[in-house]
Parts: sequence; structure tokens; C-alpha cells
Amino acid sequence: MFPRNFEEIAIKKTEIRIIDAWTVGENDFERVAIRQNDDPIIPDGVDNAPINSVL
Repeated sequence: MFPRNFEEIAIKKTEIRIIDAWTVGENDFERVAIRQNDDPIIPDGVDNAPINSVL
């Protein structure tokens, strides 16, 4: 059961950033959403995708 004043203690998100997973690197905040078993699509011709350092 939620507290009566749930809106007062909620974390409110005001914006969202949508990016390709293969562009997420070690220093990006979005790396917290990447899991060990994720299999991101890396475009052909990209040899050193930043995501490889996260996985």
C-alpha cells in the first residue's frame, strides 16, 4: 500500500533521453540500464563500439 502523500515522496522524471545502446560507454549514466546478458545491435562498420567496455 502506498503512503497517503505518495506524490510528495515520489521521484518525478521531467525528461527522457533515448539513445542507441551501442553508443553507451563507461562514463555514461545510462550504463546502469545495461545488463551483462544484453545483446545490443552494433551497426556494420563500427569496430570499437563504446558498449563493449560496459559489457
